[in-house]
Amino acid sequence: MNRKRVYVTAILIVLFVMATISVYSQTQAELNEQVLTRLGFTDDEIKGLMAIQEETQKTIVLAKAEMDIYRAELKKLLLNPDVNMKDVEKILRQSMEWELKMRLAQIKREVESRKLVGDKKWARLVQYLRKVAQRKKLNRVNNNVQRPKAGAPRLNPSREERIKALIRELEKLLEEPKN
Repeated sequence: MNRKRVYVTAILIVLFVMATISVYSQTQAELNEQVLTRLGFTDDEIKGLMAIQEETQKTIVLAKAEMDIYRAELKKLLLNPDVNMKDVEKILRQSMEWELKMRLAQIKREVESRKLVGDKKWARLVQYLRKVAQRKKLNRVNNNVQRPKAGAPRLNPSREERIKALIRELEKLLEEPKN
């Protein structure tokens, strides 16, 4: 029984780690021509970046879908009180194969994009994508403060106001400097 608990804990840890996303993939927002133009990219660089993204997107989407299927299968297996560890290992290996394919596609996207535009423009693009990711995260936090889930305890009014003030301050910090 204790050994089974260790296996289940290890599996849950692996699933958690698999669910985390690398910094680049977290910040990889949909690129569009207007944004890239505003960031100073040439038409050829924009076409190249769009082609690279399109080329790797199919693999990434397919890999995420496959990993979701394997996670569901694993959850179903773990519901059984008599867990077959060989089946668990088989599903984990299959899921990890798709994780590898996805990571390789993301790395390929990053390396080819960086080669295409050069280090300086690449750094500018990554900085922009990080800001987009931060804003999305900030919006989620802000939405949770404004509309707590049903049954969730309400924050006391002074704490809620402090959080809203901090969010406004962070939004100001994230705003792009106007020239």
